[in-house]
This record gives sequence, C-alpha cells and structure tokens, in this order.
Amino acid sequence: FVYRGTSDLQLEGFPSYTFLSPHHPATGWIAVSLLAKETESEDGGFDWLNAYRPVTRVGKSIDLYYIETE
Repeated sequence: FVYRGTSDLQLEGFPSYTFLSPHHPATGWIAVSLLAKETESEDGGFDWLNAYRPVTRVGKSIDLYYIETE
C-alpha cells in the first residue's frame, strides 16, 4: 500500500497490508493513493509504477495495480 492522507486506515476494515517504500519495486496487489504517488514521484520514488496500468480506481483517489511475480 502506498498512501498519503488523513484517514485512519486501521478503521477502514482493509485486509492486511504492508506499506511500500519508494525506489523498491514490488509485486502482487498494490494500492496507490494518487497524492502519495505524485508526492513521492518528485524524486522518482514510484516511477517504476509508470510501466504498469492500474486494474481499476478505488473511490476517487486510489489506483489498484496487479503486478505479477516474474
């Protein structure tokens, strides 16, 4: 999960998740808030996601990706 916002994510009832660090590509289901991606991309932190297309948008501000393990 890549998130930047004011919601308390523990209250949202999401399945277990791990926060991703910038500059460390990952695989599997990845939810990325648009604000976090934009903010962290100032130094190229999540530019690796640009090679992929989101599966869907969740709400108004979270893109959901599925990146297969190679």
